[in-house]
Amino acid sequence: MLPRTEGKPGGSLARAAGVLALAALCAAAFSSAGPGTAALDSPTRAAATIRSKDVLKYLEVLTAVPMEGRDSPSAGLESAADFIADTFLAAGLVPAPDAGEALERGASPPRGAAGSTAEPAPEGEEGAPTPRELLRRPFSLPHPEADFEATFLALYGAEDASELGTLGPNGGLEFVDGRDFVPVAHCSGGARGELVFVGYAISSSRDKYDDLKGLSLRGKVALIFSGEPRHRKRFDGEEVTQHASLWVKLEELNSRGVAGVLVMRRAPEGQDEDEVPMAFRHTWAEWVGSPRERRPPDLPPTLEISPACASALLGRNAQELARRLDKNPRPLRLRLDKRSVDMAAMTSQADLRLDNVVAVVPGKDAALAAEAVVVGAHYDHLGVGPRGRVGVGADDNGSGTAALLEMAEAMARAGPRRSVYFCAFAAEEDGLLGSKAFCEDPPLPLSSVVAMLNLDMIGVGDDSEVVVLGLDQNPVLKRSLDKARKLTKTGVRRVTRIDDQGLFRRSDHFSFHQAGVPTLFMFEGYPLEKNPDYHTWRDTLDKVDTEKVARTARLAFNFTWILANADDRPPPPRD
Repeated sequence: MLPRTEGKPGGSLARAAGVLALAALCAAAFSSAGPGTAALDSPTRAAATIRSKDVLKYLEVLTAVPMEGRDSPSAGLESAADFIADTFLAAGLVPAPDAGEALERGASPPRGAAGSTAEPAPEGEEGAPTPRELLRRPFSLPHPEADFEATFLALYGAEDASELGTLGPNGGLEFVDGRDFVPVAHCSGGARGELVFVGYAISSSRDKYDDLKGLSLRGKVALIFSGEPRHRKRFDGEEVTQHASLWVKLEELNSRGVAGVLVMRRAPEGQDEDEVPMAFRHTWAEWVGSPRERRPPDLPPTLEISPACASALLGRNAQELARRLDKNPRPLRLRLDKRSVDMAAMTSQADLRLDNVVAVVPGKDAALAAEAVVVGAHYDHLGVGPRGRVGVGADDNGSGTAALLEMAEAMARAGPRRSVYFCAFAAEEDGLLGSKAFCEDPPLPLSSVVAMLNLDMIGVGDDSEVVVLGLDQNPVLKRSLDKARKLTKTGVRRVTRIDDQGLFRRSDHFSFHQAGVPTLFMFEGYPLEKNPDYHTWRDTLDKVDTEKVARTARLAFNFTWILANADDRPPPPRD
């Protein structure tokens, strides 16, 4: 969910032919919208398949280390999109009728999903998109992007060989971009100089710790560790102090005249130290309730490097050095035997592709299948902050995304009369951009959308309560909601109706409301401030009540089923 202050070309002939062929198949799925031969479940049996243990299974994937908080854009977001698409496909959902054309209208292919937990998608015909790709509806967003053609890292003066890099034409050990290192946005430039180890680059009189004391850094390349020593008593113990901030470190090092900086990216505490995603970070998260961490205007050329790369540069195990500092926070001095580094870190501003993931349960009634109910949940979150804290977004909005997946599987079992579109939106946290892109380029006329249901933050609070917004704008939907409470057993005992115009504007249903579509927003509890972990790194899996998510998803399934099977449809919303 948005914070209170909202912020924020065609392919080859072979590819085009493949797109048209697969688009025809998508359209065929809708032309045969009559009753199928496969036996369908009753809505009661279908709703009963929505279970808390499956919600947990999905949340474990969406909050995993490789996802890195699903920032828009990020490799973690790509991994999540792959997982969502594959789950839709496995449940029997199909692409939208215009899926091939939507891909052609989109921008570049998606960036690689580093650390993806999903299996590779089945390949399509030669030059054609895969089924997974056809569930993506691209749009673009301007952000910093890594320029790997101009970014490099090489080590000179090392007598010990390393299996990590390759020997370059000038005799240096050259490392691989995107695997061993990535540039840091807003820290562009080149540097060559003697390599010096600076620990965590922290100078703290309060903690009696000073990595910088006595070091001459002018004109040198500093290798440092991200974060701060992980000691239960020093540096506020489990909390992370301002000394861990990347910006604080780079500003201090820049004031001491470094030529460049290499930052070893450590795995989050408690995670496998070898499981360190090395994708480029386009943006850095900011947290509700914490002071904004200002990025200094003048920063040295900086690369983030993997632990393996740091070990090769230092000639010793960098992970062991970090653990040594964790256990005994005393600055270390290393002799690096005249090792030097040649590096360049280059980024540029670009329009980057993002993807909504859209899949359809086609309607079974030939007279109604061209109409649809849209069910949506945003799958993005905030990513990683400058202190290295990861906002995994378990509640916001892993909970809604998990419910969306459970509902999609259940709806495919039941076979509604109208079509139901299941939409996982990107870039909600950037200003509802994914849902706005959907409404600007919809896969069906918005006049054919009977209603839109949005699920955002449904996993914290009283597990028998669901808060709904949108009934003041769409009073007729109350009849459908009342029927939904009685259709099957959901576990929801209290539905709390809220009229808060500020909150109503802060999630993806509002894009549809502005386009004249009746909407309902299901939420966890009111007011929002009852959830102290909202938009912080504390929004973790252990805080989510998976039974509450499952109960809300059952109610949402019933509500969607009633709208998808009713003979009539609700009127447009009130202003």
